[in-house]
Amino acid sequence: MPLADGDKSHFEIIVKGTTAALGGVSQSTVTPLHYLRTSFAANYSAAALITAFHALCKTPWKDAVSLSWLWDTTEVRCIDSPMEQKSTIPVAEAGAVAGT
Repeated sequence: MPLADGDKSHFEIIVKGTTAALGGVSQSTVTPLHYLRTSFAANYSAAALITAFHALCKTPWKDAVSLSWLWDTTEVRCIDSPMEQKSTIPVAEAGAVAGT
């Protein structure tokens, strides 16, 4: 049985990327983050959460990583509700720091 909206407070945001290494070998990166919802004024929306996360974090994140890293996707899922499916949004943007 799905959880009521007011019971959804813990979320996992996963930033997935690919880093290109010298010699043509690339590596996948997975960065899991925890988000605690503290406001219940609006119903939970995975798309809205990802949009807010990107608005706050995308530019500083890209400014902190190498040009050889590509942000592939952002995923979010409610970890209070194991039955709820994750939502995935493609990003496809590279880092901004010159060099490896």
